[in-house]
Amino acid sequence: MSLPIPGEPAPAFSGRTTDGQTLDRDTLAGGFTTLCLFGSAGHPAMAAMLDRLAARTELFDGESHRLIGVSIDPDDEREDRLPGASAGVRMLLDFDQSVSRAFGALDDASTDGADNGVAFQPLTVLLDAAMRVLAVHRIDDPDDHPVHLCQFLQGLPSAGPPRPAAPQAPVLLLPMVFETELCRRLIAHFDTLGGQPSGVLEDVDGKTALTFDPGRKQRQDALIADETLRTAVQIRVRRRLIPEIRKAFQFEATRMERSVVTRYAAGDFCGLHRDNAALGTAHRQFAVTIPLNAETCSGGLLRFPEYGPQLYPIPTGCALVHSCSLLHEVTPVREGTRYAFIPVLFNEAAARLHEASAAHLAPGVTPDRREFVTPATGQVGQVRPG
Repeated sequence: MSLPIPGEPAPAFSGRTTDGQTLDRDTLAGGFTTLCLFGSAGHPAMAAMLDRLAARTELFDGESHRLIGVSIDPDDEREDRLPGASAGVRMLLDFDQSVSRAFGALDDASTDGADNGVAFQPLTVLLDAAMRVLAVHRIDDPDDHPVHLCQFLQGLPSAGPPRPAAPQAPVLLLPMVFETELCRRLIAHFDTLGGQPSGVLEDVDGKTALTFDPGRKQRQDALIADETLRTAVQIRVRRRLIPEIRKAFQFEATRMERSVVTRYAAGDFCGLHRDNAALGTAHRQFAVTIPLNAETCSGGLLRFPEYGPQLYPIPTGCALVHSCSLLHEVTPVREGTRYAFIPVLFNEAAARLHEASAAHLAPGVTPDRREFVTPATGQVGQVRPG
């Protein structure tokens, strides 16, 4: 069985409920959704677990949290074995088993889910407001599961009541792109390699040159040299980041360059700039910042002055995505050392522009290594500069 992976979009699903509604990802977006893939309420322990969860109406209120029980046993409906619907509780009838298979509770080789020796693993899958997988818990002990599940849900942050939107830059903030362990590995990789002073690509006499001006930028960069780490990064960008960029901006990113870990020591900063202002960078379309240790330093925040004075704190492992055309800066780090992964993304049309831009590079400036991050083909790997 292939279980959903936290940070990735939930599989598409839809189905009929016991109260005659149709549920799918779009009808459930907003708030937290708990999918309880229990198989059959014909098992007394599962039926008791469902009743205990459905009774928690103060938690499953239909606004901040929803509980969706998923049954694959037609007898659950015929014999009226399922809890009744409420504002935050629904029972989804998955008699074709498509939802249970999509979420990994039922093995693809199985033909039945209630008995007959079929491999069925009861699960609860927690989804965030954007229908991304937040956590997956096996139901190994139906008696204890409601206690542990509800404790976990009560520890999640509340979105609060609806309120007017505050003006901000047109950026996308995404949680759970990198796990904490991957962040640690990237920091260790930087510290092992050591960084190099980061310059500014700008046009000088009709050519894109790399210049160094400590009054405009102070930080160190290191390209990720370890192929295992590069692949791990590519996979997470492809599976967790690209689908959300497609949804938010209707943009199909297929290439990534600047696979760089950057380090800002105390006092380091990056002054106001646009990421695609030079002839040699005109192909760049979206920039990504993924902090690797946000909670251990202060300062070093992104700001987009064209859209107001707001600062954008980004938690460790989360991503902020913005158009490379936006004017932005990184404010000085006040305490500690800030590490981040800062790639840029572009599509196939821009890739052709990138190949042509080699003619505009000054001597000594080499094109960045490009990598496929095409989700449609699943292709992950290196593309040599053209």
